[in-house]
Amino acid sequence: MGEVRWSWVGKEGRDGGWAIFHSQTPSSPIYAVYPYLPASFRLGDVIQAYGEPSHVIAKAFRRPDSEGVDYDLVLLYRSQGFILGVGGPMKPVLSADTLLERVSFFAPNDEGLQAALGGAAGHPEWVVPWQGMKDFDYYCRDEAGNLCP
Repeated sequence: MGEVRWSWVGKEGRDGGWAIFHSQTPSSPIYAVYPYLPASFRLGDVIQAYGEPSHVIAKAFRRPDSEGVDYDLVLLYRSQGFILGVGGPMKPVLSADTLLERVSFFAPNDEGLQAALGGAAGHPEWVVPWQGMKDFDYYCRDEAGNLCP
């Protein structure tokens, strides 16, 4: 795997993001791009522009220090080739006002999707079809792929 990293112009010391490609293949196209964005954006605005996501990954996992739970919400737009996400110690509320902080773009094929999903690619049970604006717990799966407690 090869990668390209960049910084935003005028943002000294701030990462701009990174992109990945096959380093062994001559003239290999980039198949996943992970920009670091300076601000969050609303799920409702994304849905208005691109429609509803195709799938959701909602996870809850215990911190290694056993001092609580972290949450991760990922919204997959498979045919459009992008993923949106937010995570942290607060359980996300899934609504039009949900603020998303991460975006990644991928080639809309299996290779691009697998790269964009990262570690979640090895857990297809976490990838749940979108069923509308439901509660986070409706979509949530734990490390074993079971419904969150």
